[in-house]
Amino acid sequence: APWKFTPQTVEQISELYFATSQLPPSTTIQSPQGWVPSATYFRLRQFVSDHAPFLLGRVKRIEVWQLLVVLVVVPIGILSARLLALLACRLLARIPGVAATQPRWFSLSATVLIFALVMRMLPTLLGIPERQREFTMPYIGTLVTLAGAVVAWHGVTLLSALLMTFAMRTATTTDELTINLLRACLRVAICVVAAFGIAYFFAVPASNMLAGLGIGGLAVALASRATLANFFGAGILVADRPFRSGDWIRSQMAEGVVEAVGIRSTRVRTTQGDVIIVPNGNLADATIVNQGIRNHRLMNIQLTVVDGASPSKLEQFIEAVRARVQNDPAFIPQETSVGVIGILATGVQLQINGALSVNSDDAEFQAKHVFLVDVMRTADQIGLSLGKGFVRE
Repeated sequence: APWKFTPQTVEQISELYFATSQLPPSTTIQSPQGWVPSATYFRLRQFVSDHAPFLLGRVKRIEVWQLLVVLVVVPIGILSARLLALLACRLLARIPGVAATQPRWFSLSATVLIFALVMRMLPTLLGIPERQREFTMPYIGTLVTLAGAVVAWHGVTLLSALLMTFAMRTATTTDELTINLLRACLRVAICVVAAFGIAYFFAVPASNMLAGLGIGGLAVALASRATLANFFGAGILVADRPFRSGDWIRSQMAEGVVEAVGIRSTRVRTTQGDVIIVPNGNLADATIVNQGIRNHRLMNIQLTVVDGASPSKLEQFIEAVRARVQNDPAFIPQETSVGVIGILATGVQLQINGALSVNSDDAEFQAKHVFLVDVMRTADQIGLSLGKGFVRE
């Protein structure tokens, strides 16, 4: 039959061991070799007993050699953990796209986490009973769980920064919204895991935690429907990809350049310099005109020649403008046409239809500026005077 011990026996097991450890070994009862594995604690205590028996003196239930080991190992562990945490911060600072200095709370949390990992076997090595650890383990476990959550939180921040740098340097489909959504999901997962970890150390059943999360999640969902709509709107924007950061968009809510796309809202800067914060839920349901992904941009210009317009000069001017378009990489030559469209009392009207192969408003503005200045210079060289005209987009 299996052995059974009373609670009193278990409570006094250490006293029994100390009382019987000085007895001579039994000559009648022999355990098979390897049947009872030798624990590290007993080997350490035997080593102390053989070389420094005076350290076996006891302070209540703790022996002197155990106190000395704690007083020596714990400061060394703290110092080692601090040095490793600072080294980790230095190594992170060398990664491109990562800040040169890490937050102090990250360094302290990393120190606590490393110290806990280094010291996790110390109670077993020193033979500290479970009953003495059951009062401190919930608080120590909570501290370590919070430190691990803080380190993981900062790790997610660093990962998102690296992904953003990689996305900006390469022609990938990953954009700011995708990275922000991934970061938010990972942070929520960190919070949930930390909550379950703390509940584990305080002996709270996981079923109770799940029930609490279910009820709490329902309450939060009812109280923050608009926020959840914006969050799911961000998911729709990630799946549909109607725009990216830097695109010029136009919708019922705003028109301008997309500066940043977050989990709850999108920031759009208008031509007046104002920043409009548009909730993602509204933006996902709106009709969006994305001018930033146009494969080319049309340009229609009408010019009026008010003086010096002769057939030969007009032909010379038109040929010069066509040659100018052919030599400009910003234009698509096969989609550009130049010719006379009318003769009025004020002068001869010319029409220039073209397509610009540019991908930003600044590039379009610069290409038009250089082109019109060259057209004015060419007309002046041929002897044509240009009057009032207009540009039609």
